[in-house]
Amino acid sequence: MHEADYGRPPGGVPLLEVIARRSSCSENGRIDDLDTLAPMNEAESPGRDQELLEVRELRISGPLDEAAGTRALLVDSVSFALEPGETLALVGESGSGKTLTALALLGLLPAGVRVEGGSVAFRGVELLRLGTRELQRVRGSGIAMMFQEAASALDPLLGIGRQVCDALRRHGGEERVRERALSLLRELDFDDPEHAFSLRPHELSGGMAQRALLAVTLACDPKVLICDEPTRALDAPTAASVLEILRDARRPHRSQLLISHDLDAVARVAQRIAVMHAGQIVEWLEVGGSPPDLEGRARHPYTRALLAARPGRSPGARLSTLDGEPPRPGAFGSACRFAPRCPHVHARCETEAPGWFGPDGPLPDEPPGGAFRGGAGRWRCFGWDGASGDRVTRCEEIAGV
Repeated sequence: MHEADYGRPPGGVPLLEVIARRSSCSENGRIDDLDTLAPMNEAESPGRDQELLEVRELRISGPLDEAAGTRALLVDSVSFALEPGETLALVGESGSGKTLTALALLGLLPAGVRVEGGSVAFRGVELLRLGTRELQRVRGSGIAMMFQEAASALDPLLGIGRQVCDALRRHGGEERVRERALSLLRELDFDDPEHAFSLRPHELSGGMAQRALLAVTLACDPKVLICDEPTRALDAPTAASVLEILRDARRPHRSQLLISHDLDAVARVAQRIAVMHAGQIVEWLEVGGSPPDLEGRARHPYTRALLAARPGRSPGARLSTLDGEPPRPGAFGSACRFAPRCPHVHARCETEAPGWFGPDGPLPDEPPGGAFRGGAGRWRCFGWDGASGDRVTRCEEIAGV
């Protein structure tokens, strides 16, 4: 199964409905209180005072050969953390592991795909240890996800207002439901909320459908909002409008995790960007300035290739492309996974996997204190001199001799 298919609803049933059917509700119809979930003990949760969500060394596998019973890593040792009010973006090509990482946070991995190891802690609670009933308490008001393809995620038989109201009832009770739904639609730039209330998904434009899905997601008032390709298949003005809405949806108590292939788009909203390639995070970028100077900050050749491939950089110029394909799961080997496609590859890259490098040189894989935040300004590449920011070109320097 292609990664792009992982966020699609099974059997044609809208994915939001699938999740709702599995929800664990108390007698009054509301999701049970998240505070009843037991936190991890002190020894298991170092440095989690400010982290709302912390992912450590997450590994996800899928079937490689079902007949032979072999499996392969699809996501390999991914670590990051989110503080309240922070927006982080996961960026990379299709198949890099972005969507799988997000689905694992909610326990929604497709059949045959499973978590092999690592930790996912939400407000100090280890989610990977929770049973189905407990995990369902987290979905919606704890962690909510706006899936790809709004038309597939929304229920085609129900009006938008009804779907927003259902989410409000499930997570906030019956009081003033219609009024709250109309207010939410108004906040998300529906010019006529009363008219939009009764519209069904097929009656909406792409941008309106995306905003309607966001309304259903925000109705839960989640602590962590995950948006998977929020600007996919939208024209430039509509995509800009959706990004502006996501920026306005920031709250001091809420973190956002954006998943995209578009570096320029997420740089308008995110404070940090994690670039994924072949199941790994290969670079962390701190977003700063207006417009953000991504080209000046990027060090990994994969990140720079993604930036060079952006359309419209030079009117009339030939669009830059990246030759080759990412290695297939099961064929990662022990070398740099980008080496077969890298224009600056050297002998060391083909025999050894690079660790983390930063402005001052090599970094430990798990730095103490504030670890697993990724640390903006880090990359996995032998070919950059962290001290000077210059490309190392001499083979003996890359070889470390």
